[in-house]
Amino acid sequence: MWLNGTSAANKVVTNALLTRGDLVLFDRNNHKSNHHGALIQAGATPVYLEASRNPFGFIGGIDAHCFK
Repeated sequence: MWLNGTSAANKVVTNALLTRGDLVLFDRNNHKSNHHGALIQAGATPVYLEASRNPFGFIGGIDAHCFK
């Protein structure tokens, strides 16, 4: 059970799974706790993916061309 909030939980998980130099696929729309936990604390290297936007400007999923 986790009682410290999702930001702290994100940092715990990223620190448990990542080590310095690991590549991490990142949507630029990630929560800042993911950036802090994975990039700053764990020392992982980001590979930023392009998120799509719908006609109203809302950010959607990652387009398939990003994975080719």
